[in-house]
Amino acid sequence: MQEGREYNTVILAALLGKMLKLMPSLKSIVLSKDLLEKLSVIIDKNLFKELVAENTNTNNQFILFIRHLLNCAEEYASIENKLPFQHISNGHSIPLASTFSYLQLDKPLNKTKFYKFQQLSPDNGFPVNEEEVDYKDRDVLMQKFESDFLDMVEKLKPTSFDIFYTHLTVLLQKYLWCIPLNTDGEGSDIGWFDYLKNTAAIAACLYKYYWDIQDFDVSPINEGSKQQFILLVGDFSGIQRYLFHISSTGAGGIAKRLRARSFYLTVLSEAISHKILHEFDLPLLNIVMASGGNFYILLPNTEQAEHRIKKLQQSFDEWFLDQYGGELSLNLAHTSFSGTDFKQFGNVLNRLSGQLGKKKSRPLFDCLVDASGKWNEEKFIRAFEGKKDLGLCQGCGKNLAEKMTESWALCEHCSKDLHMGRLLPKARYITFSRASASGKGFFPLLDGYSFRLWSEVPTTDETIYLAVKLNDTNCKELFEFPASFRYIANYVPTAKEGDKADYSDHEMPKDIVYDFDHVAARSIGRELLGYLKADVDYLGSLLIFGLMDEKRNLNTISRISTLSRMLDIFFSGWIHQTVQNEFPNCYIVFSGGDDLLIIGPWNETIELSKKINDAFRKFTADNLNITLSAGIAFAKPKIPVSVVVKQAEEKLECSKEEVDCLSEEGSRNQLTAFNETVKWNRVETLLKDAKLLADWLNEDHISSGFVHNLTIYNTIFKRYQKYGESYGLRFLPLLCYDIVRNLPPIDDKDPQKRLVRLWAEELKDIHGQRMNFLGFITGYALNANRR
Repeated sequence: MQEGREYNTVILAALLGKMLKLMPSLKSIVLSKDLLEKLSVIIDKNLFKELVAENTNTNNQFILFIRHLLNCAEEYASIENKLPFQHISNGHSIPLASTFSYLQLDKPLNKTKFYKFQQLSPDNGFPVNEEEVDYKDRDVLMQKFESDFLDMVEKLKPTSFDIFYTHLTVLLQKYLWCIPLNTDGEGSDIGWFDYLKNTAAIAACLYKYYWDIQDFDVSPINEGSKQQFILLVGDFSGIQRYLFHISSTGAGGIAKRLRARSFYLTVLSEAISHKILHEFDLPLLNIVMASGGNFYILLPNTEQAEHRIKKLQQSFDEWFLDQYGGELSLNLAHTSFSGTDFKQFGNVLNRLSGQLGKKKSRPLFDCLVDASGKWNEEKFIRAFEGKKDLGLCQGCGKNLAEKMTESWALCEHCSKDLHMGRLLPKARYITFSRASASGKGFFPLLDGYSFRLWSEVPTTDETIYLAVKLNDTNCKELFEFPASFRYIANYVPTAKEGDKADYSDHEMPKDIVYDFDHVAARSIGRELLGYLKADVDYLGSLLIFGLMDEKRNLNTISRISTLSRMLDIFFSGWIHQTVQNEFPNCYIVFSGGDDLLIIGPWNETIELSKKINDAFRKFTADNLNITLSAGIAFAKPKIPVSVVVKQAEEKLECSKEEVDCLSEEGSRNQLTAFNETVKWNRVETLLKDAKLLADWLNEDHISSGFVHNLTIYNTIFKRYQKYGESYGLRFLPLLCYDIVRNLPPIDDKDPQKRLVRLWAEELKDIHGQRMNFLGFITGYALNANRR
């Protein structure tokens, strides 16, 4: 048997089979003589017709086996949906419900929200009330899908299966992400795209599993009890240290290199997942989840699977040790499971989390320890023979410098970062190759893999195995390549026409990336940077336990992968376009998966944090079980990045651990800034107070000395507030004395002066919001002081 073409046929039947049964117009296109003849180069057209046909009788045991395999894959992808399917354009039916509406830990659920029938985009990922959905949009969307499908099959030259199925997957995600699998309420939160993608991934694994053992008996598949699958996770160790431990803020352009390092790690993670798939001969569809620098891959539990994973780990360890000297490493962990475990996929993730914890406790183990269990001492010595005598790298201060770049002596990594940082602002495409490459826009990865950044449509190259379009779902210009799209938050502020260089009247070159001095100079008042760090609270628990329900089985692979994909669309897509359009002075270091780090003018990072949280609430269906915490640290632009990032992490930790002093809701779902931890619902009011105080300070209605004193009184008050020390109540007579001495009387004829006095009088209320979070208000006002 010709395994390659049959294998392709199984994957394509899994991707399209159910859709063809529900869409007669699409079925006639796919099963047309011309298209099948065109596809016969890459699939077995007769087998394909047998697999997608309805009510056909055959005694062919292999065809019966593959049909059973596909049926099991369909069931595992949406294990509880056994009700009859309805045609998606018949009658009135509910739209796709947001899976976020069903996540629950300890808070009650709100009203279910639904998605409009729209093409995939970050703006269209916000669910709404059901009555806001226009059902006419559904048919329009499906017509666009069919139109683009026709355009694809007409223009595409299916010389490789990878080209055909990747472009098909692009269309499925673009148009069918918001079409519910079931339209009668049961399973209406599972979209067609996630269902079909997971069906194809499971079918590919089942085919590989049974091909490996050469057993085509139907019964083992139906049992669902064999450990036929492996879920593998890849996770980096040392990211924070590698990203932020840059010794000098000036050498080599820290802004460019910092962003480039973050981007490179994202691309490296993606390339590693590709290498694993290539090793197992699996499609990209088998990446179940990928975001924030880690990935989950569905593998067949074949006889050689364990050995292959071990060999991969060893090769990755060798490469990371050679390239990064142990500073950065990749941990692979895996667990096997059966088909029935798909209905409790969170339990599989839980087991895998435990395995990953063990692997992370001993990074590079497979490289540093020999077969006898002893340390491989030679691996602890780095060879520097043949290196140029340029001293230590002026960028990182850790490696030997290898070349002079713009008067800086930089190592290979820092030089690469600087080159990449220049290209990133204009990058629109990434191409991945299974070949070493060099030259403008090319960057090496591992084991001969490389990638290239393109500002224009890539040119044909037979070594390219994947072309990725950034932040745009239209991939029609990439029909020469296997293709996909990806949202990546890669915005950096660049000089606009007429921008002046700081401290001079000279214009900056257009499109040059701002350095941190330029970013800080766009602050109001003091020229400071704000480091905004944020992530989702309890995400691991939400993915593992949030969909466990006694009434219905919600803990399935399609729902969990949907949650991960939608979160990444928010953090990678929505945040990218929001910063680009509304906060153009801010610099995205990274944003993806479930966390972010953004550097910008200090005042803009506060406004941005509120904007992000408000949007996150709407994006996650106003479900209080899924929340965001953030911390902001402020610093001068010359302070080393690693120092301020650590401070931002400490602020974020405060948001997760400390309790808002006036709240009864506990920790998390908070912002920490100016040494105050506050619930998000207070931020708007506190900002109004802070801006009001800043205006009075700048207009000379109050003195900076008075505001500094308020900060001192707040510190004294915290002694009482936090520790119950009566000494802390000394703030009250001190405050009263200062108000009388420095502010106008409460009956002053000037209304503005009366307002100032009344505002200050409210500070005497020790239970009031203004006094309890006065540090936030005064911190903002003093930073905003233009004098």
